[in-house]
Amino acid sequence: DKEVRRVLTERMKKGADMDVDQQEVFDNLEKIFRKEMGGWKIIKSPYKGVKMEIKKKHQEGEKKLRVALGRAECTADCTAEEAAAWFFDCCSRERIATDR
Repeated sequence: DKEVRRVLTERMKKGADMDVDQQEVFDNLEKIFRKEMGGWKIIKSPYKGVKMEIKKKHQEGEKKLRVALGRAECTADCTAEEAAAWFFDCCSRERIATDR
């Protein structure tokens, strides 16, 4: 995890171009969220300063599916490197393995 964190920090400083596949994923997500602008319900966040919303959908067809999209928004008062370090510390493979 330490090496991954170092590489990510270096990329953040330089900036990174996305390849075609990565750009396609982001374009598809953008279409989904743009299309899904209405119908979001604000839910109570357990964290101060974090706005959380959820949207539930029912899809009809051969298999009835229930889909939920969630999103959260906040402002972090830190550098990108500090945010990446927190994310890796909180969500690292090592930590997740010890929590299991």
